[in-house]
Amino acid sequence: MKIVHVISSFSPGGAEVLVKDIAILSARKYEVEVWAVGATGDENFEKKYINELISNNVGYVNVGKVVHQKRLWVVFQLRKLIKQRNPDVINTHSELATFYCAPASLGLKVKLVQTIHNTVIAFPRLQRYFAKPLIKKFVAISDRCKDLIKDVIKVKESKIALIFNGINIAKFRNTERVIRPDVKNILCVGRLDIQKDHATLLRSFAVLKSKLLESGFKIPKLNLIGIGVLQKELEILSLELGLSDDVIFWKARNDIPEKLIENDIWVMSSRWEGLSIALLEAFSSGIPVIATNVGSNAEVIDDNVNGSLVEKENPEQLAEALFRLIKDVKLRETFSANAQLKAKTYTIESCVTNYLVMYNSFFEPKPSGIAYKSMDYSYSNEQ
Repeated sequence: MKIVHVISSFSPGGAEVLVKDIAILSARKYEVEVWAVGATGDENFEKKYINELISNNVGYVNVGKVVHQKRLWVVFQLRKLIKQRNPDVINTHSELATFYCAPASLGLKVKLVQTIHNTVIAFPRLQRYFAKPLIKKFVAISDRCKDLIKDVIKVKESKIALIFNGINIAKFRNTERVIRPDVKNILCVGRLDIQKDHATLLRSFAVLKSKLLESGFKIPKLNLIGIGVLQKELEILSLELGLSDDVIFWKARNDIPEKLIENDIWVMSSRWEGLSIALLEAFSSGIPVIATNVGSNAEVIDDNVNGSLVEKENPEQLAEALFRLIKDVKLRETFSANAQLKAKTYTIESCVTNYLVMYNSFFEPKPSGIAYKSMDYSYSNEQ
């Protein structure tokens, strides 16, 4: 079986990381490629991403770097690629990728799958009336996403596979997590765009700074890892809020496991989310977590048990949650231990197995037994 995963770009995002991990493990048994239909904002990250695919026997294609100017060209290129490479399954991982691959695969034998990675559908009518009839199966990455597919795209439950996201637990699990008495670093990982709402985070940090100064606490650094269209705007906002010495913009990085160890609290201020890979990575590392109660975050975070949930777009509430966690070492220890236990249920091995079971179910005659289940999916600790 030949499998192609199609993403918007080789960029530092949760869906892209998940696709890379799925492709690498699947390639131990099947022929796998990853195609991108657009350009990334970080060429260094793209090179490292592609090199990791190549070193693990995964093919790649960058279909077009000027997507918005040459939409029809991308469709024709994709159709040409599909005919040349003859994949059995194409799994798209964004609405953009779906809207290109659906017309490109018309009349061809390839099975089209769409994974819905978010709890907001940008183009519901296009999804419902254009893409849905051409898609063999929709994949929901969480219960909330499954409800969205049924209610917004109007897909029958029999056409939906619920496959939870997974991460490489061995890569992120920190068995020697030390909860330090003083909080020196707070971490946020995510694209600098409207979804992640860093503006609310910066405003909450300004409120937090005042609280900490009044109470005699030292001011921690706020480390923002990510790239995006709002970077300049956010840098200006941090200056206006008097946070120029407190906030560090790190851009994209490939050393997230190390950064999770270095930091004391992890925070997410998103307006909406799917089943966040960054959140699962944080849980696995044992860093205490605060996140907005949006999307599927509440499926992972049990409020005040393994993390803290706050309202979206509420700087005061987010600041209060941060202040509470900074003051309470015992609470941070509790969140850390319970988060690592919860993270064990979201393994990349289980995720990959479920995807491959689904792909194989499309074809007749069905294989006798499930040979791919005997495949070694486990990551070594060195990876």
